Amino acid sequence: MLAGLYDALAAVNVRLQIVEARASVRDRLHAERVEDKVGRIGRFKSLADAVDDFLNSNQKA
Repeated sequence: MLAGLYDALAAVNVRLQIVEARASVRDRLHAERVEDKVGRIGRFKSLADAVDDFLNSNQKA
């Protein structure tokens, strides 16, 4: 399901990032190979970190 969402969002140039995932969620997403599409799924990356990354990447462009 998330892999399909990732594909649909990528088609319209939107990046999906998963943050603050608990161990059981990370394990399931890893088993479903979602991590291959969205990148590393970490427990310690917060929503605020993701927003900061986005804002910083747009300032550099």
